[in-house]
Amino acid sequence: MARTTLPRPTWFVGPWELSTATAQLPPTPAAGRVLIIESTSKDAALPYHRWKLVLVLSALRHFVAELRAAGYEVDHRVAESYAEGIRAHAKEFEPSEVLVQEPAEWGVGVSLGYGGKGNRESGTGKTLTPAHAAPFAVPLRFLPDRRFLTSRAAFAAWAKGRKLFRMEDFYRWQRKRLE
Repeated sequence: MARTTLPRPTWFVGPWELSTATAQLPPTPAAGRVLIIESTSKDAALPYHRWKLVLVLSALRHFVAELRAAGYEVDHRVAESYAEGIRAHAKEFEPSEVLVQEPAEWGVGVSLGYGGKGNRESGTGKTLTPAHAAPFAVPLRFLPDRRFLTSRAAFAAWAKGRKLFRMEDFYRWQRKRLE
């Protein structure tokens, strides 16, 4: 079956950003699709209490309903992992790219090809090359985390060459930078 429309990007919203104030969303509901994944392996990743998992899943499902009520097209799917969910979404919808806010958890980042040694582009908003994101048939573009005033790249630049990391020094730098 031939595609009749141009592919649109997809914005992946992780469970660490379930707020319209902090999530990286399409600028308008028509600009792209939102992907939200319930990872079935999440409870095995860390020793979560069952009640906390219920709370996170409830918040996630309420956020899906909120986005749909606002007119966004939301692909809410259950998958073994976030990476598997993105792969399945890409196979079904063939987006032009998947935009991902910097993962809040190291393990999630590694599974998506973000961070670690060799990824010098993390936190810059640049698209990772297929070598970095080999398990995906669609390019992943990592966007800065909107929950922090300082990007990881800016913090890394501040920290470079320092032997001591003191909150006082960091806060002084922040006050000067943000005045």
